[in-house]
Amino acid sequence: MYCAPGAHRMFTMKSVTVDEKEKLVIDSDEHYVFCRPKHYVDSSGTTWANEEMELRHTTDIYHASDSKYSSEFTTLCKRLRDDCFYYLDTNVAEDFKRSGDNEEYTIYEEKRVAHLKRRVELALEQYENLPEKREMEMKTLSDILRVRDVVKECVTLHTNLAKSKTVSYHSVQGDHKRLVKSLQKVVTQIEELELPVMKSRQCIRADSGPGVGCGNHEVQFRMAEVARISNADMRIILHGSRGDSGQNEAEQTNSGVSNAVCDGSTIEWEKHKRFENLTSEEIAGLTLEDYNICEELRDKKNAWCVAREVALRVDGAPCMGEYMKGFVAIRPSDAFFWNKEYLERFYKTQSADTKEKIPGYYYMQKIIEFDCDHTESGELYREYVKHGCLEKKNQLCDWCKEHNFVGPFCGRILRPFPNYNKDDFHYLDVFDTPMKIDGKPRSPDDMQPRANIKKLVKDKKLILGDNSIEVFSKKFIIPETQVIVGCEAYTRERRCCKFTERRKKERKEQRKKGKKNSPTMIGKH
Repeated sequence: MYCAPGAHRMFTMKSVTVDEKEKLVIDSDEHYVFCRPKHYVDSSGTTWANEEMELRHTTDIYHASDSKYSSEFTTLCKRLRDDCFYYLDTNVAEDFKRSGDNEEYTIYEEKRVAHLKRRVELALEQYENLPEKREMEMKTLSDILRVRDVVKECVTLHTNLAKSKTVSYHSVQGDHKRLVKSLQKVVTQIEELELPVMKSRQCIRADSGPGVGCGNHEVQFRMAEVARISNADMRIILHGSRGDSGQNEAEQTNSGVSNAVCDGSTIEWEKHKRFENLTSEEIAGLTLEDYNICEELRDKKNAWCVAREVALRVDGAPCMGEYMKGFVAIRPSDAFFWNKEYLERFYKTQSADTKEKIPGYYYMQKIIEFDCDHTESGELYREYVKHGCLEKKNQLCDWCKEHNFVGPFCGRILRPFPNYNKDDFHYLDVFDTPMKIDGKPRSPDDMQPRANIKKLVKDKKLILGDNSIEVFSKKFIIPETQVIVGCEAYTRERRCCKFTERRKKERKEQRKKGKKNSPTMIGKH
């Protein structure tokens, strides 16, 4: 029962003046931990994005202003607004038109609307189960609740279209238009409620692991989606160098999790016993297939029980002078983002023609284009900025025309530039740092030492033992000893990569030879 923590350390910074110098200090610091049964909840970019959306909906850490409503009603409205917005954003005409042509496209649309129904029901159930509700909130909610009936009707029609030919595509199309109008109305109504303004600038510090690495396609895609859903002004992912993840702020939260879980007591991993709730006659009548199904269900129940136990131990445990909040991981069926299956197919498919046939293709292309227009990538960082399209295409895209900055206007963060007027290794003050060199915009990694070591070693322009080390040290203001260490590390990395690639090629050739030489077996029944 492998249970892994997903640690989110959320802190806000404020500007203070110390010795006539402006500095950023931590204003608030909170720790949230999602306990994931790893067999059922992975550590992919989708999982991290789902957890971020859950925190956006259920906590006030993202609020830039106070709420005049109860926390439960605020959570409900945030959930409904984002769920409705996401359905509308994924609603690309070219994708929907194909749902009448092929069963796979029909199933995709059925899943899309069924997921919306599930999310709406979950949000409303949580609020309706409250013992006390404010009269003003219930009156506001009565109009919004009508969308639930429209969603249910659309789910039924899509299901019938997928399973039989008795329902025509045109009848579904009509109800779909009605659903879109209803959702647009809900989004408008909720935005008119004057809910708390959400913080629009976010810096994400993470290690460079597979589920959070900014080079991961899934991470990039979800980052762009969250930017649209939250109407972000700026989102940045920053990674520490490989082998240096211990410096990451969330590692201190992980340390707190370790202290909370390892308290000397045991965790019962087999809460549900074998053949639980089965009579002796039912047990005797089980086939091997039935037995395997029962065991799979039992393992699943036990895994979630263990995750719940770990979450209870984490919840309220001390960490860095604060107290952690523990959650059980979100079940994939209840999570905000549901289309991971199609996204993986999209990125794994090489052929452009085959890729175009994947359900949701036009929506995924829309997000990728949006990401390319607004995001800049460099050595272990990725930066989204609203109006980023202006610097790449010299004009605002439709999204930026319709969505103004939530906070003051902001551009890309200035990248450090060496101060050659000082003797030791110093960078220019941020206010003196240039954005352009010789009238041209600086490239993302122009003065990044690690990125340039990789590039120059690969091009054989940075060689151990000659004066290129000294030249590099002066240009990029790092000690020669560190330049040498960087060169040696990258050289080892290249050798390992070449060895791995060679071994893969050899195995592939061996498999081909094995298939050619294997005898053909002919059997008769």
